[in-house]
Amino acid sequence: MERFNPRRLKLAAVLVAGAAVLSACSISRLPSNPEIPTSSAAIDLVRNGTWAIAGVEKADNSLRVTPTDLAIAEQDGSPREDNPAINLFGTHIDRKGDFSVALKVSDRTGTAHITLGTPPLIEDEFRAELGTLSLTMNDSTLEVSLSDQTAGKAYAADNLPLTDAPEHILALAVTDDILTVSANGTTEKITMQVGDTLGKSIWFGLDAREGAFTIDAFTVQGEHNDTVAARSANTTIPKLKHGLASLVETRRPDMKLGAAIAPGPLVSEPKYRELLGNFNAISIENAAKWQFIHPAPDVYNFADMDGMVQAALKAKQKVHGHALIFGEANPQWVQDLAGNPEALKQAAVDHITTIMKRYRGKVASWDVINEPLADYDTDPGSYGLRKNIWYETLGPDYHETMLHAAHEADPKAELWINDFGMEADGERFQQMLDLVDRLRAHGVPLTGIGFQAHIDEGDTNTTDTHIDVTMLRSRIQELEKRGLRARFSELDISNASEHAVFSDTIRACLGEKACTSVTVWGVTDKYSSGGDIDQFGIFHPSDVGLLWDKKFKATKGVEAIRRALR
Repeated sequence: MERFNPRRLKLAAVLVAGAAVLSACSISRLPSNPEIPTSSAAIDLVRNGTWAIAGVEKADNSLRVTPTDLAIAEQDGSPREDNPAINLFGTHIDRKGDFSVALKVSDRTGTAHITLGTPPLIEDEFRAELGTLSLTMNDSTLEVSLSDQTAGKAYAADNLPLTDAPEHILALAVTDDILTVSANGTTEKITMQVGDTLGKSIWFGLDAREGAFTIDAFTVQGEHNDTVAARSANTTIPKLKHGLASLVETRRPDMKLGAAIAPGPLVSEPKYRELLGNFNAISIENAAKWQFIHPAPDVYNFADMDGMVQAALKAKQKVHGHALIFGEANPQWVQDLAGNPEALKQAAVDHITTIMKRYRGKVASWDVINEPLADYDTDPGSYGLRKNIWYETLGPDYHETMLHAAHEADPKAELWINDFGMEADGERFQQMLDLVDRLRAHGVPLTGIGFQAHIDEGDTNTTDTHIDVTMLRSRIQELEKRGLRARFSELDISNASEHAVFSDTIRACLGEKACTSVTVWGVTDKYSSGGDIDQFGIFHPSDVGLLWDKKFKATKGVEAIRRALR
């Protein structure tokens, strides 16, 4: 369960609310050269770059970009938001000083969207730009926007006219922190002050909407004796000799300590990768949710999932996939199948089968069903189940179809049901046991139950901020009696004083052989799902929740875990 905050608004709200402008924009008329650089100093990203990005097909001398419909779906009162793909696991650029970019775009039949900058933070309910330049080619305009949604910065935009010519050359340069953009060699240019918005490492994105386009040339080079260098994604996760996982392995070699990971910080933050060395398992936080991995009926976006799985396996970390069937984070095309049982069931079976077969032998376990029980602020359906699209269209036994499909796709994979609130809520846990008993009575394959363990005041004792270890162990034992296992799957806290929750959860799992793992729902507060976007479009990282704070400093939770493992 990702914590929803009603303050999360989309980037469009920045303009509506009159947010502070990131930098001044102006249009000037200056000499321009429409040619694509051909010098030895220019990096040719078409011919020599690697593109691991949905919707981009590389030919010998061009990139063809077709629509993927990647978007963050409308849900929980938040509007739909385009989520253009970034080439996170392909080629990016490191720069020292000034640089320029030139592109030739042809055969455009819809909107072409080109981005460069720092990887955004993407959650299942919002996308926060952390330093992005966007070039959007519509019918007759080139829209240029610069966005940094971190505190104190916001948004700047302008546009240039485009002709109906069959191809366009776009040129941009950053000189002394001033951005200049031109199109087709005209004398009309946009200038913006960018400061440090784009950073020293730059990732590129290509996205098509309502039509396709071709990139015939895409070059980057240093300017004024400054340099650029092409880089492959660095996803090496070190094994820390004295990391937290090594302590777990000493106490219980069969138990895993995991963390949920995101692709952006994995490729862009060396400290993030270093901290991941504390774990011997990872969970795919968002990239396997339907809206990210299967955004259109015939489109699968495997790039980010592939990159994270490969990084984890190279580090000898167990991989857990999250989440195949969920009442939220579903793309519009899936939502449109509501009320059509045959079509929705077939879509779900195809979805599960395609994904699990791709990662067979790589992803060891899956949350096949996420959050089947009713939320606290909604009326429950039969057996206390959530009235989501699966329940409403397929009925209260939809779990059986999904688990059977998962087992058929990968008979060796662990199959889990995952939900929140069961750590302290006895009635909710009993509803889960009832669901388990119905599944077992019908011979449905199931490995175990995941306790999300998002610990807030509603999940703690009335006398202190510790969870009830005895109660947790008794619930694990109830599952063990049914031949099932347990895991703590999304552990985080909402108050710094609750740091002992981390150690208590570890102790509860250590003491029960049926408990396989404890997974923290992120690595650092800087990139946690607890962040939000305010009414001015500014992103605020979480101040508390995980083992390392937003400056990558260890919290008291780290020492609490070490004490529990001594």
